[in-house]
Amino acid sequence: MEIKTLETKLTRDPTLPAGVWDPTWNDPEIAARIAADAFEQTLFGSEPIGEGQLVAAESLPKYPKKNTEERNFGLAKTRVVEGTDFKGGSYGEIFHRYTYGGTKPAVNFHAQAVIFGADAKGRYLLRARVGRVDGGWGCAAALKIEFVAGGRVLGGLFWEGELDPPKDVEISFKGTDAVLKDSFGALDEVRVQFYSRMG
Repeated sequence: MEIKTLETKLTRDPTLPAGVWDPTWNDPEIAARIAADAFEQTLFGSEPIGEGQLVAAESLPKYPKKNTEERNFGLAKTRVVEGTDFKGGSYGEIFHRYTYGGTKPAVNFHAQAVIFGADAKGRYLLRARVGRVDGGWGCAAALKIEFVAGGRVLGGLFWEGELDPPKDVEISFKGTDAVLKDSFGALDEVRVQFYSRMG
């Protein structure tokens, strides 16, 4: 059994974002580095990456465009994580605000620290914090990612849930998929969709 010790730093790296609103997160190099670091931590976590296939492209849910924001993250560059090529990225925050013209309290949804990626062995990761503040009852949200190679969706992951009362939900998916392994060389994009529904 191999024991891996990760370097411990007691001071914050000034080149990394100080929070989810930090504009540094908009730099693709920084966003990819955050994903690689998170992937490495996951590899040596208490529950290492095991089995668990992606959801097939045709089985992924579709959300109304009116309430859904889609962001695409290019994965042209690879990084080496523990001797294996890795492609990934991240977003600090995706934010939605709905108002009712003063008839009801406004509601603010967020998907924060959205981190995703995959390596040449077919291992994948999705981590995020989805939640809302303010607003009334009957609120829900969903977060979905699709791994894309040359315009073809290889598969994806999604979370859906109610957010009553206002709260944050920690999301974590990890597993290994043969399609990702076989198509890793062509993997060039991750599509992120954030859907929110107000009461």
